[in-house]
Amino acid sequence: MAGESQGNPYAAPTGNLQHAFMPRAAAREPALFSMRQLLFSTVFGTLFAGVFVLWPNYRAMGEIARARRALVLGLPVAGTWFALMLVLPQRIPGSFINLALGLFFYGFCNAVQGPAVFRRLRAGGRQISNWIAIALIVGAWLTVSIALLLAVSAMTIRV
Repeated sequence: MAGESQGNPYAAPTGNLQHAFMPRAAAREPALFSMRQLLFSTVFGTLFAGVFVLWPNYRAMGEIARARRALVLGLPVAGTWFALMLVLPQRIPGSFINLALGLFFYGFCNAVQGPAVFRRLRAGGRQISNWIAIALIVGAWLTVSIALLLAVSAMTIRV
């Protein structure tokens, strides 16, 4: 009976699956954000959160120059995007534009970083918790809210 299940691919596994083997190299590597976490962070936490998800992935993969480039180019672009959203006419819905931006950024990052992230996660690499992605979104909201309050207060002081 026991020998019969070894040749049958449809038989239930007989081993202890709770302590499944994980390659040691993948277990020691730093955790990564998944591409879905990047999409979620960008759509709900603005482009700032998306840049701060892209950056640690590059660092965790050992690509320090690309991580630095992601911050040096991403933060000014996110700041310019934020300023552009402030002067947008009221008739254009900002949530639609933020959704479109999130999908565009996801497509860009999926092409640039996605294959390496997928390979590492498939090989048993660790993924950063969704709670950290949510905390990143809340941090982006707070940062953008404070920047917005400072911008509005600076405009009202001059008048």
